[in-house]
Amino acid sequence: MSRDFKMTGISIGSGLNKCAYHCKYCQIADFKPVKYTFERFVKIIERFIEYKEKNKLKDFEVSFWNGYSYDNQIEELQKEMELYKKVANWELKILLLGGLPHMSDEVLKDWYIKRKNIGSEFVTATYTGCKELHDYWNTKKGNFDFLLNAQKIAQEVGLANEQRILITKSSLKDMDKLLDILDETNINVRSRVAYLFFYSGLARKYEHERVTMELLDKQPKRVQEIYRTDKNNWKSEKDWVEYALNNPSHYGKGHVDLTLTDKNIEMIESMSCEEIIENLVKRTKLAYSIAPSQEELASKYSDKTSEKLYMFLWDMEALWMDRYLKENPIDFERGLTHFGR
Repeated sequence: MSRDFKMTGISIGSGLNKCAYHCKYCQIADFKPVKYTFERFVKIIERFIEYKEKNKLKDFEVSFWNGYSYDNQIEELQKEMELYKKVANWELKILLLGGLPHMSDEVLKDWYIKRKNIGSEFVTATYTGCKELHDYWNTKKGNFDFLLNAQKIAQEVGLANEQRILITKSSLKDMDKLLDILDETNINVRSRVAYLFFYSGLARKYEHERVTMELLDKQPKRVQEIYRTDKNNWKSEKDWVEYALNNPSHYGKGHVDLTLTDKNIEMIESMSCEEIIENLVKRTKLAYSIAPSQEELASKYSDKTSEKLYMFLWDMEALWMDRYLKENPIDFERGLTHFGR
């Protein structure tokens, strides 16, 4: 049974905000740096906002994404914050520290203050293991110490702190030591959560690091207390198989994805919003019609004995699709579907 797709909006992505380094588990490795200007990116977003308002499309959602790094010009970040209010009626208040260039305390303090002055409220640091292990995963020597110090400086200038901890087999061995160091820094943390790698981007290469529920449940109480609140919804592959065979696909509707590149932006600028949407819907429907059904993937390309843990069905389907493509190297636009997250 082939898949269908119903469009609910458009998501516009770019590679404008570059990271200073790429983690081994990077989710955005497919986004290539671009040379077109921020202003051109903004104009395309504003066109779709105007298109939605002009046609009174209440249920049509416009979203955008400009990269994980917040190390862009302050005027650009301010414009992004204004756009988020328009497209989603919410405010961009986070500053992610991943991919941020290492800088002196004085420079970092000024970097924070400028962003605080336009509405940034908290910083989020992501740790994968402790000290050298974290630096290994993040491919940046000294990054662990930089993040700790960056969180201290954030607190000094009046920004709140959050901490994310990624769970792998190797990082679990380091977890007690990591929590000791984080606690000893005396940083006031409003949120600390631990969760798994998504099955996306470069993280697909590290299935040998994926943990089981049994392993998570054996951890000390202090570790279990910081698991993300949806931990009870995480499932082993064998349990996702049963779920997928007994529940309809969650991914029959969603945004169409428009990724802007140096090669296509001029063409996109010359097209109407209607033409862009029609083109993307047509291509997305085609991609889903070519892809195998959820039932076929679950029944034929799963490991029904695997205890490895995944947070979401789309993680699982992306892995099953990889196995399918090894046997059936079909040509389809995976990046337009949830298989390409």
